[in-house]
Amino acid sequence: MRRFYKILSLIISLIVAYFLLRQVSVEDIQVVLANIKLEFLFAATFLYIGMNFGRVCRFYFLLQKKIDFPKLFNIGFAHALISSIMPARTGELSYIYYIRKSGKVELGNNIASLFVSRVFDALVVIILMLLSLMFISQDVSNIQQVIVLSLIGLVLVLVLFIAIVIWQSKIIWLLGFIFSLLRLNNISWGNKILGKFQEAIISVGQVRQPRLFLQTAGFTALIWLLNSSQFLAIALGFGLEMNFWQAVFIGGLPALAGIVPFYTVGNVGLYEGSIVLGLALLGFNKEIAIGFSFILHATQILITLIPGAISYVILSKK
Repeated sequence: MRRFYKILSLIISLIVAYFLLRQVSVEDIQVVLANIKLEFLFAATFLYIGMNFGRVCRFYFLLQKKIDFPKLFNIGFAHALISSIMPARTGELSYIYYIRKSGKVELGNNIASLFVSRVFDALVVIILMLLSLMFISQDVSNIQQVIVLSLIGLVLVLVLFIAIVIWQSKIIWLLGFIFSLLRLNNISWGNKILGKFQEAIISVGQVRQPRLFLQTAGFTALIWLLNSSQFLAIALGFGLEMNFWQAVFIGGLPALAGIVPFYTVGNVGLYEGSIVLGLALLGFNKEIAIGFSFILHATQILITLIPGAISYVILSKK
């Protein structure tokens, strides 16, 4: 079944990429490449390092400082690289693997830290996109639909998060009841799984602590502001003129596209499609937008490649 899912992900990736590439010519890509400004691309690389610093700080506090910061820094780079190339978000498992390998964090806390970070990512991205619409509303076509969809997404994520944080005791009871009903609690592996679920839910609930909540929210905001700045730097580096708030709006779409349950290899196709959608909503030329989306994706993977590969090698030796 897992093999079938991977093959399906690859097929979806190729189909989406094919239909996008059919609408762009070599000349369109050459136009984008002809306007390269290396100083902006160097800036994008340093901004990426800043983003990873923000991610590591967030995990450092969510994991209650149980892992040394330098090691966590390497885990952050390796995790980002693996996530950028693996299908169906399986790259996320690399974070769980490396944290588990340290032997300092229980599996439930490990999974909870990743879950909380992704919930905060979704919340901050949607909030920043809604904020950006205040500055670029005159540029966005179908703005009412965009606002409605963003608000729906914000409400859904908030409901999920609040349900787990506030009603964690009821959710733990419900899980115990289900396992008991299915008699899984009479099996050793069933008890272990139930215990890890309960551990993860309790760990998620710890984010109710004001200090931890503010640390997580603050670093998440920093991460996505740097992400938008990196997007802007790459766009300007390839001669695509836009302002910061346009970059915030467009740069948030790939993150939201990654939530949908149609996963592709390295997010190829979905990533490009979301970028093209954002550029089209802001009135950019469709052909140029498609060419830029592929170049942008390739550039971001290349930026993660060197620090990610170095960190991967370092972690492999330990």
